Amino acid sequence: MARSRLDIWISIFLFVLTVAAFAPVLDNDFVNYDDPSYVTNNPHVQAGLTGASLRWAWKTTATGNWHPLTWMSLQLDAQFYGLNPTGFHLTNLLLHTVNTVLLFWALLQLTGNRWPSVLVAALFAVHPLRVEAVAWISERKELLSALFGMLTLLAYTHYVRQPSRGSYLLVAGALALGLLAKPMLVTMPLVLLLLDYWPLGRLSLARPAALSAKTSKKNSAAAGSLPAITFRNALLEKAPLLALAAGSCVMTVIAQKKGGALGSFSSLPLWPRCANALDSYMRYLGATFWPTGLIPFYPHPFEDIPWWQPIVATLLLAGITLLVLHYGRHLPFLPTGWFWYLGMLVPVIGLVQVGGQARADRYTYLPLIGIFIMLAWGLAAAVSERRFRIIAECLASGMIGACLICTFMQARHWHDSITLWTYTLRVNPQNGVAKITWEQPSKTRATWQVQNGFTRKPCASIRQVGGRTSIWEGCWMKAARANKRPSIFWPPCSWPRTACCRTRAMACFSKDRGNFNKPFKSFKKQFISIRILARPIGASAPSSADWATSSRRFTTAAKPCALIRGMFSLTSISVSPWKAAVGLTKRLTTFAPRCVWT
Repeated sequence: MARSRLDIWISIFLFVLTVAAFAPVLDNDFVNYDDPSYVTNNPHVQAGLTGASLRWAWKTTATGNWHPLTWMSLQLDAQFYGLNPTGFHLTNLLLHTVNTVLLFWALLQLTGNRWPSVLVAALFAVHPLRVEAVAWISERKELLSALFGMLTLLAYTHYVRQPSRGSYLLVAGALALGLLAKPMLVTMPLVLLLLDYWPLGRLSLARPAALSAKTSKKNSAAAGSLPAITFRNALLEKAPLLALAAGSCVMTVIAQKKGGALGSFSSLPLWPRCANALDSYMRYLGATFWPTGLIPFYPHPFEDIPWWQPIVATLLLAGITLLVLHYGRHLPFLPTGWFWYLGMLVPVIGLVQVGGQARADRYTYLPLIGIFIMLAWGLAAAVSERRFRIIAECLASGMIGACLICTFMQARHWHDSITLWTYTLRVNPQNGVAKITWEQPSKTRATWQVQNGFTRKPCASIRQVGGRTSIWEGCWMKAARANKRPSIFWPPCSWPRTACCRTRAMACFSKDRGNFNKPFKSFKKQFISIRILARPIGASAPSSADWATSSRRFTTAAKPCALIRGMFSLTSISVSPWKAAVGLTKRLTTFAPRCVWT
């Protein structure tokens, strides 16, 4: 009874800790990055739970995803809160809090070790990498999927102790609901296989050596002296769960193809994907131990990733894996934690490229549990002697306290769109997504200012309104205003044209003295980025046919500019960059694609 009461108090502590860390999100607004598609501009969600909206939730592949349970959750929020962002944020916070408590109970049931389970749950609750998933309303799918992932762990613990058809159906049902929220759980059957190795010790090939007599007793109590099974039987046991995961993968690919979010190998070859995946594994690890510079969008380097980065990442990953396998016999939590981390990241590591990001903090929501297991049980194994226990407690408290402070500060960056993207541009001034989405909240104000008297220096006024708008975008807007077409200032038309215009002007001022390849490569990267960014900013994505048309027009416009630039450099004619940019941009607007973008 006393032990059960202690566990309840620990659950209350974890609840309070999580709420304290994420309290700022309750004052946050919607942001203009995917939230319009999910809530503020989505009439099916705003309608609440109706027959028509429920049918839409099960049929739609909007946003390039098929996750009916997520849509139903957002519709339920809209039913109760309307468009009050506090209600949506409250639901996200409650889901994360419940996930934290369920994780503690799942680890406690699996291992029988209370305090390492508390440390894992506490780090999961307040680590700064959790902020994006909790503070971003559009990431409801991550939290909802994780909720059913935790329930899957609890149901599986019950199943291995009392095998029956009903208990197995509970496992399969929880996993299916999680996949209906987000397909992140497609690797959960393999995670359950890792748990068979440790802490359950069911695999006959394993029976890993225990850490100590005390730990062995706890693990034995947790597992309930489970009968051994072979690896083949364990894999067959997971076959129905693997079938569910395979079906979810098929539906996800279909939805992403319909939504235009799935990148092709022609636009992004295999080598950049593999290089970015290896680099992302190490960057996630780095952010785990030093969580600074966390932003909502990390631009993909495409083919510009330095050659040495994937090599260094491969060597580091291989070295860590070898150490884990070497010490795994005596420290069995190491292989389970490490391969939990590696395996759960596979669907989102970038081998199948979806979107224009290189990586995302939200993708670590479940995978980092493996790293936290390694840290918690490693700390428990290192300080098994009583004299080191105080040091371990101080170290664990320090980690939790530091994460709590960093998370509280990071959550405040998500207050609104302007705050979020201002912070993002401060971290990465060259972030193209941040530049575009930063200016969306100023759309009405900018249009009004341009239409009402900013005639003497329109480029300067645009920079005042847009803050970080580049010179080429300012010149394009100046030319557009001269043609009295203010309606094209904003999506879906203006940004693709701006990118074309800016890149053509760059061809004239290329440092390579007329080299055409460099600006054309940049133009292709911008075109790919536009295809990826069209959906979150509310524009229509251009098709492959548009690429052929746009590249032909770019070639027509940029090659003469490159030749002119070479002539200027050969004859040493001095030309003011500002005057040249304005004049050149006005002439090149005739080459901008007019209709293919809409």
